[in-house]
Amino acid sequence: MVNFYLEILGGISLFFYFARWFFQLKASNKAGRSVTPVSYWLITILASVLFATYSFLLGSIVFPISFIFTICIAVYNIYLELKREKERIK
Repeated sequence: MVNFYLEILGGISLFFYFARWFFQLKASNKAGRSVTPVSYWLITILASVLFATYSFLLGSIVFPISFIFTICIAVYNIYLELKREKERIK
């Protein structure tokens, strides 16, 4: 039987994973076009770290490794957004 606290961690991970889409939907609706806000990428990192932890604690090594790629993409997109904002300020 899976530990109750691991189930809670899994549920929280899933909540954040799906919640990020609401941030993206809200930003796109406001802009009138498809956009991906920084908050989407931050929540992606949070959800990925939580899912990787959850998977690792369940004894899986495959799923935690798969989330490394997702985290790298999210960090890169945040970097691009910060770079664009810095250039805009100049």
